[in-house]
Amino acid sequence: HKYNFLVNIAVGFLRAGNVDEADGTLDLVLDKAQIADCLVGFSQVFRGEGDSEEALESLEEAFAMLRSQTEREIRNTKVRLQLFGAVAKEFAELGKVERALEIAHENPDSEVKNLTFSQIAQISTIQENNTMANSALNGIEPDPQRIPAIISVSDVLLKLDRKDEARERLNEALEMTREIEQYIFRCELQNQLARRFHEIGDTETSRSVLSDGLESAREIRGGAHRSVALAELSETFAQLEFTLSAEDKEIIGTLVRTSDW
Repeated sequence: HKYNFLVNIAVGFLRAGNVDEADGTLDLVLDKAQIADCLVGFSQVFRGEGDSEEALESLEEAFAMLRSQTEREIRNTKVRLQLFGAVAKEFAELGKVERALEIAHENPDSEVKNLTFSQIAQISTIQENNTMANSALNGIEPDPQRIPAIISVSDVLLKLDRKDEARERLNEALEMTREIEQYIFRCELQNQLARRFHEIGDTETSRSVLSDGLESAREIRGGAHRSVALAELSETFAQLEFTLSAEDKEIIGTLVRTSDW
């Protein structure tokens, strides 16, 4: 689409320091969603240059542009709602987390909303704003969908060498995982958590969670789904170099006999 092309050129001009050329190119874009996308790009460039005032101004313009769209002007609802998510994320990057949360809450697309909340939680964690991180996580619905976001926050903490905080988040996710009734999802999360606990040096918990994953896999209905779960758990056992207990071997034997291969 020609407007996508123009948006990329406009952002490129701004990144190169050619403000007039960037504005002139943006003037050629007539679709409001594309204009908003370009303004988000401008905001990111300004933020990267340390100009938070210009970044916020561009972001406010992007938000206003999206809000001004009429039904006839909306060509792709999904893209529009994703842009609202991008605007919210950028507000969080600029330290305006409460504004980011407000915009995220208003998004009617649950998938985009949850992703945006997860991103805001990670950004707030980097900014050492645990209150806002928790507010973002609490916005994710339903509750089980919050767990992958908590794991992502723990990943951020580990990269920042905040290992104790990462462990707290993993323990929080682990407690929530035990309440999940969908065994496929529970097993998948237990596999992820086992790897994360191992990464922070807690091999005992990692080993225990992995065995719990086998228990969950045993409860999965459908041989094909059990086969996938068993393959993923087996790979983790091998990569983490854990020895199978007698109970683990018994469960695996049962899974092998009842799964589709």
